[in-house]
Amino acid sequence: RAVFSQRQIFLNWQYIPFKDFPEFDDTIIGIDFGYTNDPAVVLEVGKVGDNLFVHEWLYKTGMTNRDLAMFLKQNKLNEKICYCDSAEPKSIEELRQMQVWAKPAIKGQGSITAGISLLKEFQIIGSIESKNLQKEQMSYLWEELKDGTIINKPVGKMDHCMDALRYATYSRYKNRNDFFVV
Repeated sequence: RAVFSQRQIFLNWQYIPFKDFPEFDDTIIGIDFGYTNDPAVVLEVGKVGDNLFVHEWLYKTGMTNRDLAMFLKQNKLNEKICYCDSAEPKSIEELRQMQVWAKPAIKGQGSITAGISLLKEFQIIGSIESKNLQKEQMSYLWEELKDGTIINKPVGKMDHCMDALRYATYSRYKNRNDFFVV
């Protein structure tokens, strides 16, 4: 039986085989850039109702922007909206020049906490094949002060999949409206 810490940010995610994901009208991509120590991450996110389905396509160090663009094209992900870490505008522009539909993720003061809060509104279903996503989900923790007080700030390591997921979800759904007017 799993033991959960009060510091753990995301609990109760489910994992199913990627082949069992439903058909989506549209999916989005989250990209966290990395190179030497940090991996480049590519996640695909599909939404059905209040369920987010997440599949890890890439988790790899040593990827140049050209390598990343080639990977996205080979897997037919380049024509989906790719929300990327907006701290790297040059990388986003290079991806665009290589026919990737790259956009800067919405970030700013409070966006990490707001993104986590938004993700908690969904039931998240990851693919069993997404091993790094699973590891990060289990080790994504709130910081703890020396006196034991848990604060609303995630520990900033082992968070590359979590960042890519936040970039995609927050950028696409932060102002979501689940109704329409006829």
